[in-house]
Amino acid sequence: MFARWGSEPVLNRRQFSRIMSPPMKILLHHPAREAALKGPKKVLQVLRELEILPDTVLVIRGEELIAEDEVVNDSDTIEVRPVISGG
Repeated sequence: MFARWGSEPVLNRRQFSRIMSPPMKILLHHPAREAALKGPKKVLQVLRELEILPDTVLVIRGEELIAEDEVVNDSDTIEVRPVISGG
């Protein structure tokens, strides 16, 4: 995974940027709170790590609803909102 330069491991640019980039910001509602996870990850992976059932929420990036198979990155802020239905 890492190249070696003498006895010290050397990171390539991609490895360095993944380690140093801030994690994606996740805004959760009901109750309101924030979480952070390192990406890139599919939305379904994010929900599993947060122990949220996918069928119970909508995931929004910016003003766009995103699907479970879409990838979110460290630079993204996503909102996880509960699905509310009524009669």
